[in-house]
Amino acid sequence: MKKLSTVLIFSLVLMLFLVSCNKPNPEEEYKELSLKIAELKTAKPTSKEEQAKVDTEIKRIMTEFIAKFPNYEKTADLSYELVEVRLDELKKAKPSTQFKNPKAPTAEELNKMTEERNKIIEEAVQILTTFIKDYPDYDKSQDFRYELRDIYSFTGKHDKAINMLDEIIAHTPESDGKRAKIEEQVTIEKIMIVEQKLKAAYSKDLEEKLVKDIEEFNKKYPDSKAKSYLDGIKRTLTLRIGSPILEYETKDIKGVAFSFKKYKGKVLLLDFWATWCAPCVHEMPNVLATYNKFHKKGFDIIGVSFDSDLKKMKEFIIKEKMSWCQIADGKGWNSEFGKFYNIRSIPSTYLIDRKGVIRYMNLRGKELEEAVDKLIKEK
Repeated sequence: MKKLSTVLIFSLVLMLFLVSCNKPNPEEEYKELSLKIAELKTAKPTSKEEQAKVDTEIKRIMTEFIAKFPNYEKTADLSYELVEVRLDELKKAKPSTQFKNPKAPTAEELNKMTEERNKIIEEAVQILTTFIKDYPDYDKSQDFRYELRDIYSFTGKHDKAINMLDEIIAHTPESDGKRAKIEEQVTIEKIMIVEQKLKAAYSKDLEEKLVKDIEEFNKKYPDSKAKSYLDGIKRTLTLRIGSPILEYETKDIKGVAFSFKKYKGKVLLLDFWATWCAPCVHEMPNVLATYNKFHKKGFDIIGVSFDSDLKKMKEFIIKEKMSWCQIADGKGWNSEFGKFYNIRSIPSTYLIDRKGVIRYMNLRGKELEEAVDKLIKEK
């Protein structure tokens, strides 16, 4: 009996030994994987099809390793690499929808293009969200949080963008004062997102929140370089349809004093533009045609140029016969007029009625002509 017991114990030990010998070794398999990937990457495919096969094989063996060893220390690196590759593919993806007439696409074509774009965005969000969930403390997960913030801001999902900024703060180490610096920047970004949300759908409560957020920021960070910028947001909250235009006094490029008061009783277009801005230059013939058609009936334009090269700007004005008032200080995006109005993209326009009230914003082409015609006829 004792002999039988010894045999059983020996057999059990032997079995455990054999099992341990056959147990997958992630370290060894990772070395083999690295060698295999290096071998595939040094291959010289002679066609795009062959290169695609190589890329597919690399992704396949990496995916298999990740599934086999989800908790291995190198797995996060491999997952990150796969995500980066897929995101790059999505960014380079060409839409299958083709416009028969690129200059005048149909509504159906535009809808199909939008659907394709939305599917790409949805996949990117899913990939990034999954990675962050699987590897919340991985150092490069923070980069993906920033990418998600950008996607949410771009697609108008403002609350999700703000939540992502909160996650960024939560995963920023407190050492070396790094979190304090990030908190200031994130607070600025939150305010900007709230501003975007307000522009998308006006709400009195949201406006009050935005003002409160800016005031609290100024108290917490009195020496912040962003203070004047945020004060600009606060100041220009009234720059919306139905509100009076903000008064601003300066001099035009001829040295003549400018004030909106001088244009009282006229329909006025305030146009922020630049010669280096392609959409601005493209739209200028429409602006010029509207000016020539209605100027004698009481329509005028104030151009505020973001050009740094004033000589080039003046040459453009002469060439295009733009005879209306032009204001420019040669500071580019730091234009004093532009900063006062918190202009962050051009072309940007305000169409003002005879009473000095903003009636339309950012009209183009035929829409501008029709709106000016309507306001000219108002008493």
